[in-house]
Amino acid sequence: GLKEKTESSSGGKGKASAARRQHIFLTGQPGVGKSTMVRRCVERLGSERPDLAEGIRGFFTEEVRRGGEREGFDVVLMGKGGRLGKRA
Repeated sequence: GLKEKTESSSGGKGKASAARRQHIFLTGQPGVGKSTMVRRCVERLGSERPDLAEGIRGFFTEEVRRGGEREGFDVVLMGKGGRLGKRA
Protein backbone atom coordinates (compact mmCIF):
# COMPACT_ATOMS: atom_id res chain seq x y z
CA GLY A 1 0.00 0.00 0.00
CA LEU A 2 0.97 3.61 -0.39
CA LYS A 3 0.39 6.15 2.34
CA GLU A 4 1.15 9.86 2.03
CA LYS A 5 1.46 12.67 4.51
CA THR A 6 2.14 16.27 3.52
CA GLU A 7 3.16 19.04 5.89
CA SER A 8 4.89 22.38 5.73
CA SER A 9 8.52 22.58 6.74
CA SER A 10 7.49 24.90 9.55
CA GLY A 11 5.31 22.20 11.12
CA GLY A 12 2.09 23.63 9.76
CA LYS A 13 2.78 27.18 10.99
CA GLY A 14 4.04 30.11 8.99
CA LYS A 15 3.66 31.55 5.54
CA ALA A 16 1.73 29.89 2.73
CA SER A 17 4.94 29.97 0.67
CA ALA A 18 6.83 27.76 3.13
CA ALA A 19 8.48 24.74 1.52
CA ARG A 20 6.36 21.61 1.69
CA ARG A 21 7.58 18.14 2.53
CA GLN A 22 5.86 14.99 1.43
CA HIS A 23 6.26 11.74 3.30
CA ILE A 24 5.57 8.54 1.41
CA PHE A 25 5.45 5.14 3.12
CA LEU A 26 5.45 1.96 1.03
CA THR A 27 4.18 -1.28 2.47
CA GLY A 28 3.62 -4.67 0.92
CA GLN A 29 4.55 -8.31 0.83
CA PRO A 30 8.21 -9.32 0.39
CA GLY A 31 9.36 -9.44 -3.21
CA VAL A 32 6.73 -7.16 -4.78
CA GLY A 33 9.25 -4.47 -5.77
CA LYS A 34 9.04 -1.77 -3.10
CA SER A 35 12.80 -1.17 -2.91
CA THR A 36 13.15 -1.38 -6.69
CA MET A 37 10.46 1.27 -7.11
CA VAL A 38 12.17 3.60 -4.63
CA ARG A 39 15.55 3.22 -6.37
CA ARG A 40 14.08 3.82 -9.84
CA CYS A 41 12.07 6.86 -8.72
CA VAL A 42 15.12 8.46 -7.09
CA GLU A 43 17.29 7.72 -10.13
CA ARG A 44 14.72 9.17 -12.52
CA LEU A 45 14.12 12.23 -10.39
CA GLY A 46 17.88 12.75 -10.16
CA SER A 47 18.25 12.73 -13.94
CA GLU A 48 15.17 14.83 -14.69
CA ARG A 49 15.10 17.22 -11.71
CA PRO A 50 18.44 17.26 -9.88
CA ASP A 51 17.30 20.36 -7.98
CA LEU A 52 14.55 18.29 -6.32
CA ALA A 53 16.60 15.11 -5.96
CA GLU A 54 19.03 16.87 -3.61
CA GLY A 55 16.23 17.23 -1.06
CA ILE A 56 15.26 13.54 -0.96
CA ARG A 57 15.72 12.02 2.48
CA GLY A 58 14.75 8.59 3.68
CA PHE A 59 15.70 4.97 3.85
CA PHE A 60 14.68 1.47 2.89
CA THR A 61 15.86 -1.94 4.02
CA GLU A 62 17.31 -4.81 2.03
CA GLU A 63 17.22 -8.37 3.23
CA VAL A 64 20.62 -10.02 3.76
CA ARG A 65 20.76 -13.77 3.11
CA ARG A 66 23.51 -16.32 3.63
CA GLY A 67 23.10 -19.91 2.51
CA GLY A 68 19.43 -19.29 1.70
CA GLU A 69 18.61 -18.08 5.22
CA ARG A 70 17.83 -14.55 6.32
CA GLU A 71 20.75 -13.15 8.26
CA GLY A 72 19.42 -9.65 8.82
CA PHE A 73 18.70 -6.39 7.03
CA ASP A 74 20.81 -3.58 5.62
CA VAL A 75 19.55 -0.02 5.87
CA VAL A 76 20.04 2.02 2.71
CA LEU A 77 19.99 5.78 3.34
CA MET A 78 19.55 7.09 -0.21
CA GLY A 79 23.02 6.07 -1.33
CA LYS A 80 24.51 5.41 2.10
CA GLY A 81 23.88 2.45 4.32
CA GLY A 82 24.53 0.37 7.36
CA ARG A 83 23.53 -2.92 8.96
CA LEU A 84 20.22 -2.73 10.85
CA GLY A 85 20.47 -6.13 12.50
CA LYS A 86 22.30 -9.42 12.25
CA ARG A 87 21.66 -12.88 13.62
CA ALA A 88 24.21 -13.77 16.30
